[in-house]
Amino acid sequence: MSGNPSERETRIRDYIDGRLSGDELEAFEMALFHDPVLLDDVEATRALQRGLRELATQPVIGQVAPKPAPAQRLLPMAAAAFLLGAALPGALLWRFATSTSGGKVQIVSVETFRSGPEQPVAPTYAIDAGVDRVVLEFGALSVTGTDEFTIELRRGDAIVHREHALKPDADLLRIDVSADRLGAGDYVARIVARSPQGGETEYANAPFAVKR
Repeated sequence: MSGNPSERETRIRDYIDGRLSGDELEAFEMALFHDPVLLDDVEATRALQRGLRELATQPVIGQVAPKPAPAQRLLPMAAAAFLLGAALPGALLWRFATSTSGGKVQIVSVETFRSGPEQPVAPTYAIDAGVDRVVLEFGALSVTGTDEFTIELRRGDAIVHREHALKPDADLLRIDVSADRLGAGDYVARIVARSPQGGETEYANAPFAVKR
């Protein structure tokens, strides 16, 4: 196996690093919108780079490190999973998730993972007692030709919550849900990209579980 990156890998890195412009950038983003495999590759590369950057900030042996936050403890495991996914074709791409709360609002940050035909194990989140609202955050990728996103939150066959006309903010999509509507159980967030012409493309499905 050659150690040199393929032309596809090079273009993905050029796109992520902002080295594409003009017609090249527009053509690549249009390809992202129509090619789910390419979209998966871009997301995997971004996640790997992010994980490696976070690992690079960890203290070296011998340094006294501050007590890590829950999300920080997961970074080495996440980066290892990214590397494993890059080495093993068809391996699942795992992304760590975090949950924080303050006042009567709890923020649950779920970086959606895209996988092959196998279904990943859904993460479980505990909704704190006394919380009135839960803000769910999902990773998103801005794509040329996409006007907005719709997120549909389902529990079994029932639609618990739906929001339209969502636009990414710092590569995140957010929905605000009443805590009373998030009882214990299994959920799936269906994320759909909508074009200005009205066409829809399923962007991702994010399964997760809630415990109370």
